[in-house]
Amino acid sequence: WAFLAGGLSGMTATMITYPLDFARGRIAGKLANEQGQKQYGGILKTIALTIKDEGPLALYKGVTPTLLGAMPYEGIKFGTVGVLEA
Repeated sequence: WAFLAGGLSGMTATMITYPLDFARGRIAGKLANEQGQKQYGGILKTIALTIKDEGPLALYKGVTPTLLGAMPYEGIKFGTVGVLEA
């Protein structure tokens, strides 16, 4: 049960924090537009601009591979702790 609970908790944490990671990646990847001006000024501005231009679901672009990696990683971590504590 510890493996399943750990995996689900890891997936939940990923879903909650993914928009922040998405914004961080977008800031790092697009420092300036075609005119040389800064396009994104910070995390909150990046999130607001992304929602305005592409809609709220755009904050979760690319979340699937991250979720698929979080399940076994967190599951093994919590499962191991559960076995060692027993």
